Amino acid sequence: EESLTDALTELGNRRCFMLDLQNRLQYSGEASPFVLALYDLDGFKSYNDSVGHLAGDALLKRLAAKLAAATASWGKPYRMGGDEFCVLADASAGEADKLVAAAAQALSEEGEGFVITSAYGAAVLPDEAATPSDALRLADTRMYAQKESRRPSIRGQTSGVLLRAQTERDRALGEHASDVAQLAYPLAQRLGLEGDQLQQVRQAAGLHDVGKLSIPDAILEKPGPLTADEWELVRRHPVIGQRILASAPALVDVAEIVRSTHERI
Repeated sequence: EESLTDALTELGNRRCFMLDLQNRLQYSGEASPFVLALYDLDGFKSYNDSVGHLAGDALLKRLAAKLAAATASWGKPYRMGGDEFCVLADASAGEADKLVAAAAQALSEEGEGFVITSAYGAAVLPDEAATPSDALRLADTRMYAQKESRRPSIRGQTSGVLLRAQTERDRALGEHASDVAQLAYPLAQRLGLEGDQLQQVRQAAGLHDVGKLSIPDAILEKPGPLTADEWELVRRHPVIGQRILASAPALVDVAEIVRSTHERI
């Protein structure tokens, strides 16, 4: 059992994956197609370098647990090594995209000053490949093609700079922003938002207090009650946040959301 298990994440290891893949290719036919999906984490190396290997290992364990939970009813996850994961899923070509994307979402995390996502590539077997090497080559090619197309966007880079600025100004502010983003994203999913709208919600949640960068520490950290003028300044921070974000054309839509985050409807 140990020889087939990744010691860190307790997922199947590369050896287990290759045995399962060979077995499924040998005995599967047109009536029982399955999907091979490869995943490579984006942002993990810089995270590991900045916070250390122990924290990096802890992150890998969390992501592996999320992947196992996300695929429990339809597939088997593996850790290939390093920051690479894969899934063998019971699915046809018509189901593949949705399932593969769901697993990719599980392999993501956002926190104080970091964002981890995953690039992925998939192949429907045995339709698209008949041998393990061909299947891996095809999925790997598609994964790196997607990785190339997902180079950091202007919006993502700008958002990342502002998130870091919040954290450098006030660590508690950065942690609060991260907490709000982690709550807002799954709620937006439950409400039926998809694609770019989901990303806008995530970014707006993380940056909803960016306007506080303009408020003096003497007010933000004042131990006693605020005066009427001080309260007026604090209450204007969503408007200030909108002005800051709207100065970057890529964040205009996010700025609109931030402007409304403290409305009492």
